[in-house]
Amino acid sequence: MNGIARAIDGIIAAVAPQFALKRTAARHKMQILNSGYGNYGANVTKKSLPGWNYAGGSWREDINENLPTLRQRSREIYMGVPTGRAAVNTMRTNVVGRGLMPKPTIDADVLKISPEKAKEFERKIS
Repeated sequence: MNGIARAIDGIIAAVAPQFALKRTAARHKMQILNSGYGNYGANVTKKSLPGWNYAGGSWREDINENLPTLRQRSREIYMGVPTGRAAVNTMRTNVVGRGLMPKPTIDADVLKISPEKAKEFERKIS
């Protein structure tokens, strides 16, 4: 923001503080809308991102020692990137454990039911 705009904002803030807040909020919203990836993973000015070390390391360096930062960034991506949210929701609803897809196989002989009934139960479980 240049000096003239800053001076105008100062005058407006002195005369009409509520309107000045609305102007500031609108300016901030426009800045976010025009930022693209710069507001998320590629941001270099956000307080949580300047020290982002994207070089690989051991599992301990990559995960355990950086867990609070990783959690924060994951939440941010979930809230602000529709593709990130979709990835999390897909994983959460379609997998068990560490990525196993459920595929029930019922032993009809053990349960003493017909094969058709076993298939029906498998479909319901899936």
